[in-house]
Amino acid sequence: VPYDFAQEEDPVVDPPTIINAGSFAAKVDDVLFAPFTVSAIHNDGFIRVTGSTSMESISITIPSALLEGVHQITESGFTASYRLGATTEPAISGQVIIVSHDVANRIIKGTYSFLTENHSITIGQFNVTYQNF
Repeated sequence: VPYDFAQEEDPVVDPPTIINAGSFAAKVDDVLFAPFTVSAIHNDGFIRVTGSTSMESISITIPSALLEGVHQITESGFTASYRLGATTEPAISGQVIIVSHDVANRIIKGTYSFLTENHSITIGQFNVTYQNF
């Protein structure tokens, strides 16, 4: 029986979606948090930087007009949170230090630390290029 090669099709495989806006790291309860994905989005006057693994994420939101300096998470326009599984805990205290913000090239660098009700996020840092949405 002859084999009909025309009937054979290569499987279509979509490339994985990889979000890597730059670097993002921290310690969660003194354990290194090294996310698989890093996203940075500028939308409606705010920049949201998020590092995620399959089970955890840390998100920091800051006003987009922000320049270098030390800012408390409790200031207007700032939020931070830590998600473990299905539970997200907002920051109750902490700070973000903006080291540099190149608005023209959409690059922002900074450090952060904060406390949630049950977790301590320390020695956090980010260096990302954000996208406008």
